[in-house]
Amino acid sequence: MTYTHIAAVDAGNGGVNAVLTRFQGDKLQPAQADYFPSVRAVVRGKSLGLGASQELQYTPVEWHGQKYIIGDDVTRITKQGLDRFIGKDRYGSEFHQFLVAVALARLGVGGKGEANVYLSLFCPPGYFAEQRETIKQAFLGKAVSIQYGDKLYQFRYGNVAVIPEGQAALFCFNLNQDGSPNDKNPLYGDVLFLDSGVYTLDAVLVSDGKVSPERTFSFSDKGLDFFIRKPLMLAAQQSSREFESVTEDDVDMLIRQYAQAKDDQERWQACNLYHGGYTVDLFAVMQRQIAEYVGWMNNNVLARYDGLRGIRHVVLVGGGASLITPLMCEMYPDKVKNSSEPPHYAAGRISPVNMNAYGGLRVALAKVNQ
Repeated sequence: MTYTHIAAVDAGNGGVNAVLTRFQGDKLQPAQADYFPSVRAVVRGKSLGLGASQELQYTPVEWHGQKYIIGDDVTRITKQGLDRFIGKDRYGSEFHQFLVAVALARLGVGGKGEANVYLSLFCPPGYFAEQRETIKQAFLGKAVSIQYGDKLYQFRYGNVAVIPEGQAALFCFNLNQDGSPNDKNPLYGDVLFLDSGVYTLDAVLVSDGKVSPERTFSFSDKGLDFFIRKPLMLAAQQSSREFESVTEDDVDMLIRQYAQAKDDQERWQACNLYHGGYTVDLFAVMQRQIAEYVGWMNNNVLARYDGLRGIRHVVLVGGGASLITPLMCEMYPDKVKNSSEPPHYAAGRISPVNMNAYGGLRVALAKVNQ
């Protein structure tokens, strides 16, 4: 079977990371990437009733006869009746299918006639055995039609692979960009992958390039929501009456801006939460919570690996990686590296938040090229 598009979509609690490559003849095109928050709201009727000036600010999505707004468009326009991608049973659900379809449409898949897609999807290791087949059956062979903006996109999932989160990042090192084996894989000895998501933290030990199942752990409800997002939201709400209506979506945007900041000045600016014409400085709270999160990891996760004795490298993956990297590098300078240094450098300097998706893409390319 010929696949015109190879894609990996990591639909998480907080956001959707998607990467795509395609074949033009026999030539593989450079990968494209996209991200949007995994939240949606129904649009009832022909408009939101907000007036033309605001109606123009969002891109409508039509799916199964219903119109939605998604991602940051949602939180700019309404904070009522939001649908969030949370809970163990979300995998393979209608919402999961919706987010994947939106991600592919945003990347242009099927905009010029039906496309055949080889798709990689993801699931936390703790749910993998239970959810893998459910996810695969929800997508495999399905024909999709979705309208994004004013354009219709059509595609079919010709093949579907489901990969455990955290472990997927391993393939950024084991495989080259075209999916061929990486003979210069730097991950020899014991390497620990820490995948910090919104609700979960996954620890995956890799020995000489292979996953060690008996030393792989998932920690539910110990992600960014518990250690970072909720404390920031509570601090904002308690700062004054003007911030009582702050929501997790407001805080999510602050966290993303902080994660993208290049230096301390930009990080401080990112922690100034603006709401209804007022401002509250959450920088000190952010620093305190990051320290608490890293301290918890040290005492409850890294302790399972004898305080990293014998571990050659720690690879930080996921949305929380950008927040904890500076402190982790300070605590374990010989073990933890940032994404511009080895061993991340060998993976192509892929941002930690995108490592699962890019790893999944390389797996898909390896299988297509077999």
